[in-house]
Amino acid sequence: TRKESSAASDVYKRQEQYNEYLIDIGQADSTIEQHLKNLDYYLDWCDEMGIEEHEFVSRGTILEYTKHMQSIPVGVGTQNIRINGLRHYYQCLLFNRIIAKNPVGTFTVRGAKKTVVKDALSEEELLELYQQYVYFRDSQPRKNISEEMKIITDLRYKVVMSFIIFQGMHGGDMDRLLRSDINLENGVITIVAGRRTNERNLPLHQSQIILLYRYLELLPSSQEKLFVGTAHNIVTKVINELKGLNSRIGNLSQIRSSVIIQWTSMFGKRKAQYMTGHKWVSSTEIYQKQDTKELTALIEAHHLFA
Repeated sequence: TRKESSAASDVYKRQEQYNEYLIDIGQADSTIEQHLKNLDYYLDWCDEMGIEEHEFVSRGTILEYTKHMQSIPVGVGTQNIRINGLRHYYQCLLFNRIIAKNPVGTFTVRGAKKTVVKDALSEEELLELYQQYVYFRDSQPRKNISEEMKIITDLRYKVVMSFIIFQGMHGGDMDRLLRSDINLENGVITIVAGRRTNERNLPLHQSQIILLYRYLELLPSSQEKLFVGTAHNIVTKVINELKGLNSRIGNLSQIRSSVIIQWTSMFGKRKAQYMTGHKWVSSTEIYQKQDTKELTALIEAHHLFA
């Protein structure tokens, strides 16, 4: 009917506005795609419930939709992702003056379990792991490459390892690094903001000064980026080598989480938030364990076979 056709046109118009809004606030293409998909889930539910004007709903409707997701069931984490998408959607309607108040507000679903880091490493163990890796790289024989190539390759991998241990970086952080971000005179490195992280200036560890000096000296003068290609590939290689050196090492997340745990214990959550680049302090709080013994006890208490 003409009424149904008009309603469908309005929904399409809202989705177009939402897509433009997400682009304007800097959402990635993959995130926008997921938000639009989650909006479809919500609109389908509205149709099933006979809610014709989904724009003008109350907080109670959002609660009913949450109960619907729980009945499917949808996990708590996914529920919050979809609710967050709706928060953006209604904020878009608010921005376009279609509604006067966002019905989602600060609504979140409680019950999501915080991440527990398994087998966290102490500060001493992290430093020992770094030294172990440096020795491993220095002792590796040269295979089918020139001596100069081996030197620059070893330096590159040791620099990446040092960034993981001393600055808690991941591949995305390292991909953005430029020569100009390294200040050897003042012993500081600038890690520029990413899509999910803030910019921060972190001190270089004393063992990094000579390492970075030698690495920068050997880079071609025309190369501004610290790492050619994708740093993630180098990080993956480093982690795989670490697994061979130490059976406790599982993945990059384990090492980075161990670093952040040490920071929260030594400096408190606010400074650790800055050092990590977290935009929200709640992201840092999940690492706020006083020591690794407490963390181990927590893991054991929640272990399936304990």
